[in-house]
This record gives sequence, structure tokens and C-alpha cells, in this order.
Amino acid sequence: MISILQQIEQYLIRNNQALAVAESCTGGQLAVAVTSIAGSSKWFAGGVVAYTIPLKEKLLGVKAETINKYGVVSAEVATEMALGIKQKTNAGLAISTTGIAGPTGGDANNPIGTVWVGVAYGKHCWVHCFHFSGSRLAVQARATEEAFSFALVCVNKAVNLRG
Repeated sequence: MISILQQIEQYLIRNNQALAVAESCTGGQLAVAVTSIAGSSKWFAGGVVAYTIPLKEKLLGVKAETINKYGVVSAEVATEMALGIKQKTNAGLAISTTGIAGPTGGDANNPIGTVWVGVAYGKHCWVHCFHFSGSRLAVQARATEEAFSFALVCVNKAVNLRG
């Protein structure tokens, strides 16, 4: 994971940009991973752990209508979370996570281990649904790793789209 983060770090520093995160099911693990790197204050704007619906709405600008229509664990909410934290922090890159880490809370549409990751970069926003198995901590750890991997893929896509 550090090598992926180092690639993100190098890209953001080279382009005078910062990363911001909006987390729910990962509970701050994205921010912990970033701030474990010395010098991350040069490229990490900060983050929000918005675990409740009211905080998602108030701090990140997630619309109540979006939650009511699609549910809190959805592509649409992950998108609004990523765009919201990007806008609030003026970060160049934003990552969001929303999901069900378990061991309870899943249903037929969103079983335990379902995690939506949103990535906003430039004028683009991508989302991806992951399905993980294992304990709550294992789901959170895998979601954290995959969120950074997905973010790197998205940044590379955006760079190629500018090409």
C-alpha cells in the first residue's frame, strides 16, 4: 500500500495538489494511512469521518433525496461524498468510502463487505463497488487498500483523458 501512496504523493506534489478523504465504513483508516507518511502535510488537506447520515448531509453536502432514493451504501452517495469533500477542501484529488463492514447490517442488495469507493479528480468522478469478506477489520483494511489503488487508476485515467 505504501508504494501506491508514494505514487499518489509524488503525483500530487509534482502537480501542486492535495488529497482529501471522506470516510464512512473505513472509519478514518484512509487518513491514518496517509498521515503515517512523513511529510504528508505537503499533500494531504485532511478528511472527514462522516459515519451518520446527518453528518454526510451537513459536512459533505450529500442530499437527503439521494440517500432516500439510492440508500447510504450506493454509487450516488459515494459520488456526492467525494465531490463534497473535494469542494470543501479545494483538494485536487478526493476519495470517499461508504459501505457495510459488518458483522451486521447487510441485506440482499448490500451484503456485509459491500464498499463503494468514490474518486473525484479534475472534472471527473468515478465510483466502484467492491465486495470483501472476512472480519470487520479485514473489510476495513481491504477497503482502505483498494480505495488508494482505485484512486491511482482514476488519476492515471484522468491524465490520459487530457492527453
